[in-house]
Amino acid sequence: MFTWIPIHEETAKCLLEFKDRNHQLVDILARMHAAGLKATLINDQGSDGSAFQLKEIDPFSFLANFNRGTKFSNRVSMWQVLKDTWKLQSEVPIDFDGLPIANAQNSWLMPYSKHRKPEHVPLLWNFFEHIMTVEPEALDADLMQQCLDLHKVGLTMLTMGMFWSCPKKWISTGGKNLAFAKTKGIGEEPKTAAEYFDWLPKIREAVGGDGVEFSLQAHQEALSKKPGNGGNPKTNPWWKRFFDSEDQGHAAFDLLHEACVTLGVSSTQGATAHRVSLTNVRVAGKERLRLNCGNTLVFEISSPPADKPNSSFIARIDEQDSSQEPEGRFTTPYAGHMHGLYRINLADLLEADSASRKLFFAALGDVAATYTNIKKRHFENAHRPRLLYAVSDILTSGESG
Repeated sequence: MFTWIPIHEETAKCLLEFKDRNHQLVDILARMHAAGLKATLINDQGSDGSAFQLKEIDPFSFLANFNRGTKFSNRVSMWQVLKDTWKLQSEVPIDFDGLPIANAQNSWLMPYSKHRKPEHVPLLWNFFEHIMTVEPEALDADLMQQCLDLHKVGLTMLTMGMFWSCPKKWISTGGKNLAFAKTKGIGEEPKTAAEYFDWLPKIREAVGGDGVEFSLQAHQEALSKKPGNGGNPKTNPWWKRFFDSEDQGHAAFDLLHEACVTLGVSSTQGATAHRVSLTNVRVAGKERLRLNCGNTLVFEISSPPADKPNSSFIARIDEQDSSQEPEGRFTTPYAGHMHGLYRINLADLLEADSASRKLFFAALGDVAATYTNIKKRHFENAHRPRLLYAVSDILTSGESG
């Protein structure tokens, strides 16, 4: 467990050499794209709307490339490319337990060039150098706040970057960590650099160790709440209850993340979180992992994986190919449209360009248009906050893993 620590620490130290030539980091990302890997985007936009390859990148956005919501195999392969390129001594990770995860679609800590101030990237590099060399008690909160005041730099994303760089010193302020902190009697949620400076030593004291220890405990607490983790995770891994493989499990949680974003969810704590509830219920002898929006079930994965089709979603009848007959028909609040319940193999829905996946997201658009002003979560009693935290590991607002 935590085989990712050595290569993160070694990479962060190597990054210090790239402050004045960080365009070379973009070249590495381009090489990953050329190898068919799902690396972070490297296309910038000018004031006239023209597209061109990034000419600069900050260290935290570069590290985010390896800590995004993509498949396990993709993340491992990207680390292998970096290891080969830089001749790193550390081994490629075989697990990512406890790592905070950024949104795969939006993991930059900087806006496009047309909105980016000249000091944006240099300031983040200055802060990176700072957090690499000082102990937590010497954190420059003023410098940190200058970074937080930059467009696209939120506290959770920045603290995730700090953790990726020095996991034994810094702690991220993502959803799992904040939830776990509450179990330790620390209920405040820092919003500013000064508040983070005050929050950090309380967390470290509460666990009697470093940031990795806290992340470990927060991860284990969240992991114990995931479907399929009622026993020993080595003999009863979390993905066994619903999925054919660990990769499929990660891909399914990626899909749930994208679905939540499509439904307008931007964090686990804010008002938008009340639009959805994630539930894990047993019906007719099967467990069901369900995503609900408002008072409507929009997506379900059922167990066991061998029973196919093992997923279902709702969609408007008039959007369907006539050859695909829904299992059931019903009217919904969506302007009186007739909807149907469609059952499909989860593997088909996870295919990037499948017709079913496109239909699914079109259907989510219908739901999102209806439930834009939700103030109170439906299915509150059945909602599993830990599931939302897990799905939100890759939300751009910075929920942590």
